[in-house]
Amino acid sequence: KRARQLPSHGGAQPAWSPDGKNIAFVGNNGLDVMRRDGRSLRRIVSIPPHSLTSTKWLVIGSPSWQPLPR
Repeated sequence: KRARQLPSHGGAQPAWSPDGKNIAFVGNNGLDVMRRDGRSLRRIVSIPPHSLTSTKWLVIGSPSWQPLPR
């Protein structure tokens, strides 16, 4: 299979879903998920703009896929 680049607006710390169909990564000001073919980019978690200049820090670390609690 051909390698693909994360979206041009930035992305770091990628993590594949357990089924290999999606990839989650830290994007600009949030956590994003897209299909492995690079389509269907979705924002999962957004960091509010005011928190970027606040004295309180919000850190998004490496994504980790976990099963949903029952």
